[in-house]
Amino acid sequence: MGENKTVPAQKNGKKANWFLRFLKWVFPWKGDRPKMVVIKCVFLICVAAFAVSGWLLADYYIKDFAANDEYMKAQSLMNGNSNFVSSTEEKEQLPLPEGYREQFNALYQINQRLCGWLKINGTGIDYPVVHPTDNDYYLHHTFYDSYSSAGAPFLDYRCNFSQDNMSGNTIIYGHNLNSGRMFHDVINYKNVSYYKEHPLISYNTVYADHDWKIIGMFFTNADMSLEDSFAYHMFIDKQNDEEFYALLNEAIQRSFFTTGVDVNAEDKLLMLSTCDNAFDNSRLVLLARMVRPGESSEVDVSAARQNASQYLPQNYIDKLGGTYRPWDEDYTFYRP
Repeated sequence: MGENKTVPAQKNGKKANWFLRFLKWVFPWKGDRPKMVVIKCVFLICVAAFAVSGWLLADYYIKDFAANDEYMKAQSLMNGNSNFVSSTEEKEQLPLPEGYREQFNALYQINQRLCGWLKINGTGIDYPVVHPTDNDYYLHHTFYDSYSSAGAPFLDYRCNFSQDNMSGNTIIYGHNLNSGRMFHDVINYKNVSYYKEHPLISYNTVYADHDWKIIGMFFTNADMSLEDSFAYHMFIDKQNDEEFYALLNEAIQRSFFTTGVDVNAEDKLLMLSTCDNAFDNSRLVLLARMVRPGESSEVDVSAARQNASQYLPQNYIDKLGGTYRPWDEDYTFYRP
């Protein structure tokens, strides 16, 4: 009986000794040489940095997947799937504002900032669009108002989406997520062959359906203090035709491709703005014009070409390559 009582004590002692040796091996300890103290401190900093990075990465993907689940539900609601309607029907139904179409009712019950639906067939872009009171909130909140780095596609707060007074230039912002979601597929338009396969945008407002023919996609710096930046986001409504064509030709001079789609000063423009993740503080902007009343939505892409004389900022060329050329003040692709 005496021997049996000593066995647990010996095991506990071995565990205590092992744990103490581990602590002495990992953490700075009395008697350690200065060099060893430095090594241990560096090791602990690296472990902490790895743990924090791992947690942030896991948190990013968890929230991204959660946001994706929300948007899949929104897509189902838009497609009339009743499986997701019950949660909204439990609440008192809000009356639709005058002119809002019934097909948007289920989504309107979730978010009254709803202003339309954006889709490009054959891509991952298929989302509700909201109209906020500023251009910050939906950078970090989903359509369901959940906090998430996925954000939500949102209309520039200065734009008007009413049927009778729609802004001359509709600007929709969205993130370029590494997961491939949101506006990630916009980067594929750097190649004209991708444009030829996806030349049309569907952006339907809560008032009416509209197709938009893509006419270009350009890169610019978002830092307006740089000489080669382009303040495209400041153009909402034209002051005159000259201003319209100046904006249009600057966009096409910067575009990765040109098309045979005609544009005139009476056309409504659409810009899908996102980040180019290859750079800090940069933007890729997909540019389109609204299909006119009575015009076919079919697009003849035979005249589309990669833009051999594309203007690119120097930082783009330094990082991704290309041939620099000076800015051409007289460049004209579209004219009155």
